[in-house]
Amino acid sequence: MRGPKPSKSLAGHLLLAHPVLREPTFRRTAILMSSHDGKGAMGVVLNRPLGKRLGELGGDFALGPLAHVPV
Repeated sequence: MRGPKPSKSLAGHLLLAHPVLREPTFRRTAILMSSHDGKGAMGVVLNRPLGKRLGELGGDFALGPLAHVPV
């Protein structure tokens, strides 16, 4: 069964898990939505540190001024 299509993109919005949510993947999370459309959604969990630095993730950050920023 398909639900209604969202009328507005959630990209750029902050989603906070409701305190009663018990599902481990999203329990007590704050997510910044980076994209959201009819095909799906993607976001970044802001409150679960990886214990790494941007430079360790490679790409454009590897040698830039943000290479030492923790993620």
